[in-house]
Amino acid sequence: MNAKIKKILKTLASVAIAAVLVLIAFRKVDSGEFFSQIKQCKWVWVVFSMLSGAAAFAVRGLRWRDILRPIDPSTKLSPAVNAIYISNLANMVIPYSGEFFRCGVITAHSAKDPETGKPLATYDRVIGTAVLERGWDLLSIFILTALLLAFKWEQFGSFMSEKLFMPFVQGLTPLKGIIAGSAVLLFILFFVLVFRMKDRAPVFGKVYGVLDRIWQGFVSCFMMDRKLLFFVYTMLIWGLYWLQIVLLFHAFSPMEGLGLADALFIMLVGSVASVLPIPGGFGAYHYIVSTAIFAIYGLPQESVCIVFATLAHESQALMMLLAGIIAYAAESLSRRSK
Repeated sequence: MNAKIKKILKTLASVAIAAVLVLIAFRKVDSGEFFSQIKQCKWVWVVFSMLSGAAAFAVRGLRWRDILRPIDPSTKLSPAVNAIYISNLANMVIPYSGEFFRCGVITAHSAKDPETGKPLATYDRVIGTAVLERGWDLLSIFILTALLLAFKWEQFGSFMSEKLFMPFVQGLTPLKGIIAGSAVLLFILFFVLVFRMKDRAPVFGKVYGVLDRIWQGFVSCFMMDRKLLFFVYTMLIWGLYWLQIVLLFHAFSPMEGLGLADALFIMLVGSVASVLPIPGGFGAYHYIVSTAIFAIYGLPQESVCIVFATLAHESQALMMLLAGIIAYAAESLSRRSK
C-alpha cells in the first residue's frame, strides 16, 4: 500500500470518527430547541471571542518568530503569523498536517547561507522549533490543570480524575507498557547506532545531520536574546484562550453566571479534543465539553450544554477558516511579487 493511499485512509478514518462523535453528541438534541437557543445569543460577544482567538494565534506567531531568530536572524513577523494561521487551516482538513505546512512557509522565506546557498532556517531546524512549541503547550496545560485542581479540587477534581485521568490509567495494560518500553528502547538504540556510524557510512551521516538540525531547532529557545518574553508570550497566549471562553459566557445567557475558574475548566477540557486525531476537533469537542458542563453544572445537556459547545467550537472554527484563507492569500501574493 503506497503512502498516498495510507494518507487517504487515515483521513477517511478521522472523518468517520468525527462523524460518529457528532452523532453521539447530537443524538438527543431537539433541532427546534437548539436553534431557538442559538438565536438568543449575543453575537457581539461571539465576535469578541473570535478576535481573542485570532489575537492568541498572532501572539503565537510572535513567540515563534523569536524562537526562529537564533536560526535565521532575518525571520520576519508576517510569515511567522501567516504560517500559524495556515497551519490551523490545514489541521481542519488533515490532523497534525499543519505543523509541516507552517515549517514550509518559514523555510520559503528564509535568508540564504552565503557559503552553501541553502536556507538558514532549513526545514528540519524549523521542525525542531515546532516540536519545542508543542512541548511547551503540553507543559502549559499540565501546569494550568495542576493550578486549577489545587484551588478548585472540590468542584472539578472528581470529574477530572474519573473522566480524564482514570480512563487513561486503566487503559495502560502490561502489554501496552511492554510495547511502549520496547519502542523507547528501539529509538535509543537507533540514535546510538546513528551517532556511532555517522562517520563510517554516508547514510548514517545524513541521518545524523537531519537529527542534529532538528535538535538545533529544539534548543533554539535557549539562544534567544529575549528569553523572558518567551514566557510572557506563553502566558498571554493562554490568557487569550481563557478570555475566549469568558467572552462566550456573556454571549450565552444560561452560562452568564459562571466565573473565571469555570472558564479555565472548560478551556482545559476542550484542549483534550485538540490532541485527538480528528479534523478540527469536530464532534470530539462537542461531546467532551457538553459532557463536562452537564456533569459539573447540571445544565440540560441536550440544549444548553451542546449549544454552548457548538457555539465555542464553530465560532473559533470560522475564525481559523477566515484567518487561514487570508494568510494563504497573503503568502501567495508575497511569492508572486518575489
